[in-house]
Amino acid sequence: MSRVAFYLQAPNWSAVMHWLVGTAFMFNFSMFVSTCRAVVRSGVMWFIRDPTDEGFQPVREILERPIWMQLRKLGSGALMYLTLIVIGISVNTHAVNLLWSGVLPLRRPLA
Repeated sequence: MSRVAFYLQAPNWSAVMHWLVGTAFMFNFSMFVSTCRAVVRSGVMWFIRDPTDEGFQPVREILERPIWMQLRKLGSGALMYLTLIVIGISVNTHAVNLLWSGVLPLRRPLA
């Protein structure tokens, strides 16, 4: 409810903040993938395309592949990001709540 109230009070600032958080998340996720790609042997992460590959042409793939395959790729990507968000945020929040029972919910003044 507080996010809806924040959006109603300042819609432009809310959009900018959500865009910044989403961009930061995508940047951190891409850095995580590149770090994993550097550590593991080649071929382990076959399901994530390597952008440094010369044969990787995403615009051509979008134009040439059928729509159902694009939707399947979009769904698998959304599932992967959703899983990462649930593991990264939800599990850690519940762990902090179980270990330190008086910490959550965090109440900090905005002013």
